[in-house]
Amino acid sequence: FWMLYDQQGSVWVLQAKQMGTFGGDLQPEQLGVLNPILILVLLPLFDQVVYPALETTRLVLSPALRIAAGMFLASASFVVAALVEAALPLNILWQTPQIFLITLAEILVSVTGLEYSYTQAPPKFKSTIQALFLFTTALGDLSFGILYAILGPLTSRFLLILLCAALMLLTLALFASVAPRLTGQPLLALRPRDRLFDDDLDGSGHAARLQQLVPRRDDDADALEAVHVRNALFLASA
Repeated sequence: FWMLYDQQGSVWVLQAKQMGTFGGDLQPEQLGVLNPILILVLLPLFDQVVYPALETTRLVLSPALRIAAGMFLASASFVVAALVEAALPLNILWQTPQIFLITLAEILVSVTGLEYSYTQAPPKFKSTIQALFLFTTALGDLSFGILYAILGPLTSRFLLILLCAALMLLTLALFASVAPRLTGQPLLALRPRDRLFDDDLDGSGHAARLQQLVPRRDDDADALEAVHVRNALFLASA
């Protein structure tokens, strides 16, 4: 995910340099300001409107499902970026859809991953899990640097962007196959028709929903802690 996300400041800027910038009034890298603005607008919207609305349905909105949806949107953003690349030259505002999609992906993957890794990690491992989560950003950037150094001189930027979209879909497929075994529930799970709300939701709902993923066994604290660490590490590395 981070291999794709951080291309906003590299490949997408290079793409923007070949686009119309209103006579130079808008610099190629300046459109990136849309990402933090959209985060400030969309985060409260997701927290107060989107997630509560989905919680009223039968769909179990687990962290794994959110992350999987975010991966799909990240791939979609690069498909859109490839279409823009193929149609160059265009006005720079044509990058807005791909920035919007990658911002949605950030909310679903990064924010959910941080929340999950913190709430599920045992107290003595919280800092370690958070550090490992952030370390995946560096690994993603390094992976893209290696990919671009090897394939950049050999192929077009259009094909590289499509390759990134395909790699994200491959990662999503692997995630979807492994996540159910770690969380103990299907990636797509439905509540019984007579139980649309979880009994253990607290005021915000988020922390309690996260706790559903890990089986509680009061008679085996060590096993429970191991499950917490394993699941937090897995979703944090997504």
